[in-house]
Amino acid sequence: MHSKCVILVLVTLMCSVQHVIPQTSTDTDEISVTNVVLVGALGDLAKKYLWQGFFDLYLAKESAHHKFNFVAAGRKSAEDGTPILTKILDEYVKCNNTAVTCANHLEVFRSSVTYTQLKKAEDYAQFCDSLMSHSGAAKEHGRLFYLSVPPFAYAAIAENIHKGCRPSGSDTWLRVVLEKPFGNDLQSARELANQLAGFLKEEEIYRIDHYLGKVGVQSILPFRNVNMAKYERIWNRDHIARVEIVMKEAIDVKGRLEFYDSYGVIRDVMQNHLTEIMSLVGMETPRNISDHQETLTNKLQFLHQVQPINAKRAVIGQYDNYANQWREELEKSDDEIVNTPTFSGVAMYVNNPRWMDVPFIMTAGKALDERIGYVRILFQDNSVCVKRKTSDFLSNCDTKQIIFLTGNPSLKYPSILVSKNLPEPELPSPWTKGAAFPADLKILGFPLETFHYFSQSEDVSAYTALIASCFHGNKDKFIGTQDLMASWGIWTPLLEDIIGKSPRIYPSGDSCGDWLDFQVSHHHNKLYFLHDVDDEWDTSNKGFSTLNMAALSDTYRSNPLVAGSKDEVVERLATHLRNIASEAIQERGVFHIALSGGKTPKQLYAYLALRMNLDFPWHKMHIWLVDERCVPSTDEKSNFRMLYSSLLKYIQIPHINVHPMPIELPNGLCNSVDKGAMIYESELKRTIPTGRLDYVLLGMGADGHTASLFPNQGVLDEANDLVSITDGGPPDDIPQRMTLSYNAINTARHAGVLVMGKTKRKMVSLLKSEGVTDKMNYPITGVKLTDGDLVWYMDHKALF
Repeated sequence: MHSKCVILVLVTLMCSVQHVIPQTSTDTDEISVTNVVLVGALGDLAKKYLWQGFFDLYLAKESAHHKFNFVAAGRKSAEDGTPILTKILDEYVKCNNTAVTCANHLEVFRSSVTYTQLKKAEDYAQFCDSLMSHSGAAKEHGRLFYLSVPPFAYAAIAENIHKGCRPSGSDTWLRVVLEKPFGNDLQSARELANQLAGFLKEEEIYRIDHYLGKVGVQSILPFRNVNMAKYERIWNRDHIARVEIVMKEAIDVKGRLEFYDSYGVIRDVMQNHLTEIMSLVGMETPRNISDHQETLTNKLQFLHQVQPINAKRAVIGQYDNYANQWREELEKSDDEIVNTPTFSGVAMYVNNPRWMDVPFIMTAGKALDERIGYVRILFQDNSVCVKRKTSDFLSNCDTKQIIFLTGNPSLKYPSILVSKNLPEPELPSPWTKGAAFPADLKILGFPLETFHYFSQSEDVSAYTALIASCFHGNKDKFIGTQDLMASWGIWTPLLEDIIGKSPRIYPSGDSCGDWLDFQVSHHHNKLYFLHDVDDEWDTSNKGFSTLNMAALSDTYRSNPLVAGSKDEVVERLATHLRNIASEAIQERGVFHIALSGGKTPKQLYAYLALRMNLDFPWHKMHIWLVDERCVPSTDEKSNFRMLYSSLLKYIQIPHINVHPMPIELPNGLCNSVDKGAMIYESELKRTIPTGRLDYVLLGMGADGHTASLFPNQGVLDEANDLVSITDGGPPDDIPQRMTLSYNAINTARHAGVLVMGKTKRKMVSLLKSEGVTDKMNYPITGVKLTDGDLVWYMDHKALF
C-alpha cells in the first residue's frame, strides 16, 4: 500500500516535468540527501501553501537512497519559533488521501522538520557549517533555499548564501527560489537583478510565478504542440479576432493594504501572471517543448515584439470601499487621496506577422462580481449560414472559441473547452474528456454542451508542481532575468502614465453591473469605458474635505445656496442627502425621496452609486419620481430608465421600495381613461401616511420650468391634486408627461434645486431678483416649501 501511495504522488508530480535529472550515483548502497531551507517559514505563504508543497515532494522523492533535511528558518529565536512551526505543520500539512502509509509519512515529516534562527550573516555561516553534520555518510545531492521574504531582503540573503552556504561538492547543485514581486518597474527590476547577479549564477535563481504551476496554464503549450496539424493554420491574425486573458476575483484586499497599495492590480497580477500566459498563447510553438533553451528563445522573441502599453490603451478602476480601508489600515487622514488601481483592462498588440492588429485583452480586478480565470481565443466570424438555426444544430455561424479555464468554481477541475464547430482537438497527457455535467451549465454564457470539454482527473497544487520542478532543475516554469526585463519593458510606460490619474470608482461585487465594461477602438488604437458618465466629472475618491476650491455658501432667492465647481456641488449635495436620510430614519424609521429625470442629476446619481453606495441606508429608503415622460420604460427618453441605469441597478434597495410612475397602462401611454395620475397619488398617500415626502430633488430648465411644470400650463394652478398629467413642454419633446404638482412638492420636509451648466446662466441671473415671482412664466418660482427647507445647488458655469 505504501509503495502505491508513493508511486501515485510521484506520477502526479512528474506529469509536468519534462526531464528528470540523472541519479547522483549508480552505487545502490550510497545515500544522498537534499537540504531544503525555507526562509520565512512562519509566514502566511509558507503556512498556506509551501509546507504542503514540501511534504508532497517528500512523499514523492524520499526513498531508501535519497533523504531530505527540511529546515525552517526565520528571524525569531528557536525558543519562540519552534512552537509556531509545530502548530503550522499540525494544522496546515495534510494527506491528500486516507492511506495509512501517508499518515505515517506525515508523522515522520512533521517530526523531522527543525527550526533555526537566520537573522545575521554569522547565523548563515554557522548554520551552513553544521548543515551536513547530522547526515552521516550521506552525500549532499543539492541545496535548495526558498526565500519567502519581502524582496528588499533578497540581496542580503543571497550574499549570505554566497559567502557561507554554498555546497562544497562540485556536483552538488544550489538553487534559490524567489517569490514575486521582482521590482516595481524596469529600473528597480534591473537593480535587483544586478544585485543578485553579484552573488548567484543565473542557473541558480528560480523566480517563482505560482500561476505557471496551475494545471490550466501548464496545458496551453502542450495543447498547441499536439494540435499543430489541426490548429496551426488558424492560429493567426487571419482567423483570430482577439485573445482574452482574464483574472477576476470577488474578494477585496482588506487586511493586505500594506502590501497591495504599493503595487496595485497591474504590478500584482498583470505584469507577471497574465503576461506569462500571453506568451504561452502567442509565442511560436517550440519544436521540442521539453527544450528549455528553445522555449526561452521563442518566448523572448515574442515579448520583444509586444508593443509597450500606454494609458490610451488601458482603463483603471478602484472598488468603492478601498479608500476607506486604506485610511483605516494605513492610518491615513481623510484629506489624503489614494489612486491605486484594483481593476484594469488593457489592449496589447504584437508587431509580428502572426498577430499584427489582433488585440490581446487583459482584464484583472478585485471585489468584482465573481471569481474566475480563463484564456479565451475568439475566432473571427466570417461565415454566411443558409440553414435556419435550431436548438440541436450547431452552425458555422455560432461563436468559435477555445477556452482554457484556469479557475472556475462551476467546474471541479481545470478545463479546456473547444467549440464543436472547430476541429476536435488531440489531447496532451494526462487530459481526458470531461465528466458529466449539469445540462443547464453555462461557461461565459455558452452552454457547456456546445463544447468539446476536457479536464484532468485532479488538480495538483501549483506550489506542489513548481517545488517539484525546482527539485528536478526544470526552469521552464520559472522567470528568467531576460524575460523579466522584457515584461517590465512592456508595462513600465503605462505605470508611468497613470501616476496621479484617478481610477474609476466602482461598486463592489454584483453591484458593479456594467460600470467597468470597456471597448477597444481599433481605429483610434485606444480603450474607453462604455458607461456614459460625463468625461469632465472627476470620479476620484478624495475625502469630503478635500475640495479644490472652497465651495461658496450664500443665499439665492432668500434660500441657502451651495456653489462651486460641478464636482464640489455634487459632493456637497450627496453629503447633505446622506445626512438628511440618516436623520429621517432615526426619527421616523424610513426616508422617502422623489428624484428628477433629465441630464443634470446623472452626475449626482453616479456619485451616489460609486462613492456613497456603502454609506446610504438604501434598505430603509423609498424612491419616487418627480416626473416622467409618457414613453415606454425602455425608451431612451424615459426618466426611470435613466435613473435605473445611473443609480438603481448599482444599489441594494428592495424592489418594492422603488415607485416608478404608472405610464404604461391598459389603454396606452398616459391615457386619461386609466387615471394613472390618480393611481400614483393614491400610492403616495397609502405609503406615506403623513402625505409629506422627506426630500424632493428638482432641477431648473433654461426656460424656468421645474419637474414637468412648464410655463403657461393650467396645471400650475392646480389646487388639490398631488400628481397631474401635463400637456406641452419643449416643442420638440414628448407631448405628455406625468408630474408631481406644487401641492406634493411644497409640503415636503426638504427640497433641493440642482442647477448646472452655462445654458442656465441667463435664467439664474433673471431670477436673482426677489421681485420675479410669476410662476406662470417661471414655474420654479412656485416652489415655496410651507414648512420645510429649500436649498439651491449651482455650479460656477450656471452662476458666472
